[in-house]
Amino acid sequence: MTTNAPVGPAIWHRDPQGRWTIHTTGAPELTCPRYFGSVTATAEVPRIEVSWRDDHTVDVRLGEELSWRIVLAATPATRMMTAMGGVLPDAGWNSPAVLAAMGPMARMMLRNGRICLQGATPNGPRFKAAPLRVWRLADTAASFRGEDLGDPAPLRRQARLGDFWLPQRGVFFVGRSRFTPPARQIDHRGSAGGTMVR
Repeated sequence: MTTNAPVGPAIWHRDPQGRWTIHTTGAPELTCPRYFGSVTATAEVPRIEVSWRDDHTVDVRLGEELSWRIVLAATPATRMMTAMGGVLPDAGWNSPAVLAAMGPMARMMLRNGRICLQGATPNGPRFKAAPLRVWRLADTAASFRGEDLGDPAPLRRQARLGDFWLPQRGVFFVGRSRFTPPARQIDHRGSAGGTMVR
């Protein structure tokens, strides 16, 4: 998974043994490890490069370690999800009842396994997710530390970190996330993420 974290981008990587590492360009206490670091390793990196070849093809590079090309495509299901995301008001994205109903609906439409748009992170803060635009991964190619990661395929067993379930198939979204620590709420708008699962 790659995501624009609150301070700089981040790349999440799970190895064949199921161990997660969050590669982040920002301080861990300000980026994704702030919420997920209790169950993941953290690697601070100087730079993550994200560049678009065209409207539907994006390249992600993590130094010499990771090279990742992602080709996006719209489907009837992703178009419907995008249309719904564009008309739902902020009150809806903040409503526990609406988010609870949208998770199973998105699961049925995308056939991506369990989808939970609200819940608790492993570190304790609660999250709310608002996917505003959604695409399928039409094609992808990646190598990590010189090893070809092979063809994309659905996960046999869906992975999760706390209440945050990772999709079983590749999906790319642009949206918002809200994390609520005990003392205050942090609103991170305009975050983008793409997930590749193999």
